[in-house]
Formats: sequence, structure tokens, C-alpha cells
Amino acid sequence: MQPIAKQLVKSGYAVLNVTYRLAPKYHYPAPLDDMRQALRWIREHAEEERIDPSRIAVFGYSAGGYLAAMVGYTEPAGSIKAVVAGGTPANLWLYPGGDLVPQFLGGKRAEIPEKFREASPVNHVTATSPPTFVYQATDDTLVSRQHAWDLITALEEHHVPHDIYWINGRGHVAAFLFPVDAINQAIHYLDPILKPGY
Repeated sequence: MQPIAKQLVKSGYAVLNVTYRLAPKYHYPAPLDDMRQALRWIREHAEEERIDPSRIAVFGYSAGGYLAAMVGYTEPAGSIKAVVAGGTPANLWLYPGGDLVPQFLGGKRAEIPEKFREASPVNHVTATSPPTFVYQATDDTLVSRQHAWDLITALEEHHVPHDIYWINGRGHVAAFLFPVDAINQAIHYLDPILKPGY
């Protein structure tokens, strides 16, 4: 995320890259708890770090996009001002098998269906969810386009402001390394939300 962080800094934002505990050693909700702890730290140290705690957005790609969406949609209303979610596994129900998601949640969908639903960002979108910018690669086979469509559908159903940027002809990793104009578009989306007097 360092190149993205640098681009955000050049656009006038204070940026903190947050690390979190990883599967398979740690299961959900450990990484989400780590994100919430980071947000607490930001708010507690906002004055010394010259951060306005009333203007916090979350930004991530892939697992980071998942965590950005989850924390954005589950924190108290108004505490997160915007979400940028790239290549985001937004609907874990779309993974009935495989290894990655079961390692993260602690079992397969047939074994723990309720956890698959509870751990999916699409199921936490409400009318008070923060504005969201989604970017997604059209040829992503790890996180299919259906995730983006499901998230957009949830945002539309609850009348949450949102936008989407499609990265044509790229897969999951290529879209992260070569996001075309996605980061610039995300910044343009964030500016009027986060910058006073924009």
C-alpha cells in the first residue's frame, strides 16, 4: 500500500498504513479488531499527529479492501466518512469451497453459514453507511466482479452515495500493481467529502 499512501499524501492527506493479524493463525474477527484498535489509536493521538478525527476515511485493496468495508460499515454511524474498497471480497457467501476464506473464518460455508453471512460487508450496509468508492478488475478470478456488483446493489438499496471504477482486462494482482486511474479517481471521490471548503 506504500505507493498508494504516498499518492494520498501528495494530495494532502495524513495516511497511516495499518497491519493486522493474518490467517490461518488468526481467524475472523481478529483482523477487524486490529483495524478498530488502529482507529482508537488515531483518535487518541489525533492532536499530536495533527489529524482531524472527524474526517477519517478507510482505504484498502483485496483483504485490506475487505477490512476497510467491514470497519466502515460496522463502526458507529458518522465516525467513518468514506470507504475506498478495491478488489474487495464483499460477499463471502460466494466462496462455498476453497482454502482462503475457510482459513480466515475457521470453517467451510456448509459448516458455519451464519459466520459467512455475518463476516460479509454486503450484509452490514445500512442507510447510514459512509459514501463508498469501489474499484474492481474485470478479469479478476480471485475476487470476481460479482463481489463488486453485490456491494453496489447493497449500497443502492440503502441509498448510500457510491461510485465504481472498472479496471478493464486485468486480474487481481495486476489491478493492484497497475491500477490505471483508479487511485486518482478514488482521491477525486474523497476530496469533496474530506476536505473542508473543497
